[in-house]
Parts: sequence; structure tokens; C-alpha cells
Amino acid sequence: LKMGELPTIKHFDYPARKIRVYLSAMEEIFLLRRISPHPKAIGKETWLFMDSGLASYLMGPDTGEAYTLSLIRHLLWNEWFAQHEYQGKRLNRIYYKSAQGSPVDAVFDGIPFKIVATPSDVTRRLKVEERAVLGAMRKLDSKYGYLVAPVTSVTLPPKKGGIGILPWGFWS
Repeated sequence: LKMGELPTIKHFDYPARKIRVYLSAMEEIFLLRRISPHPKAIGKETWLFMDSGLASYLMGPDTGEAYTLSLIRHLLWNEWFAQHEYQGKRLNRIYYKSAQGSPVDAVFDGIPFKIVATPSDVTRRLKVEERAVLGAMRKLDSKYGYLVAPVTSVTLPPKKGGIGILPWGFWS
């Protein structure tokens, strides 16, 4: 988690079968949530804590961009779950990972969402962060995609299609 990656079975030093049993048990007692890869993606299942405070505690007192990304990913997924639960809807827990590039954190109704850790990720490094979203948009036949960033205002994508920017607090 401290590296800002989506945790999968490969991050453990124990046999995958045993780890999967433990992760499934933790999912049953509502400690973890399983996030599945999109059927058109190459990613593996990943698990996130249902409590972002617990994730923060387990990561320790470190700080930095990767730490922030992991923590905000937990926080946003928990918020997305809560919003759907309040509306009486079921949330499809899906993310997208291509053979190249970084993963897109969530896919809702075929629209990719990528969480970024710093405001500079949507200014000077916008093209780097956009690549994963653009690739997912092409593969998923989506007209729109979004970066979810520490900004204060919404930037809608162009009407013809493209990438918009949403604040982390957009759902709260």
C-alpha cells in the first residue's frame, strides 16, 4: 500500500491459494472489499480495506505521493460504495489495467476514472496521467473518462468526448 499500487496476490510472499483463502475470509467479515478487473483488462483481483483509517494505520506514519494515493483510493472506494448503498443500488467493483501503463482505478457504467495524488498530476503531468484513461476509453468504447484529483472545481470533458477532472470530494 505504501507504494501506491493496487494490492494483488503477487504482493504476498506466501502461496497464492492460502492468501486467497485469508483474503476471502477477511472479505466475509467486512474487513476487505474485492475489486475485480474489467473483462477486457489483464489485471488481477485486488482488495482494499473497508476502513481507510485502518489502511492508514497499517501503512504507518509515512507520507508522500504513493501513501496519499493509496489512502485516497481507499477513501474514494468507500465513498462510492456508501453512495450506491444509500441509493439502494449495487456497485460493480471493477477497475481497468492494460498490458502497459498504470491502472485506471474504477470503471462505472463503462466510464473510466483514474485517481491522482497531487494537483501537479493534473497540470504539468496531465499527459502522463491521461494515457491510462485514454487507453481504457479506447478499449471500453467510452466517449468520456475522468481524472479524480485534489482540485476544487469540476472540469467537464469536451462535448465531443475526452477527459474531465473531478475533485476528490465530488461524491461527499
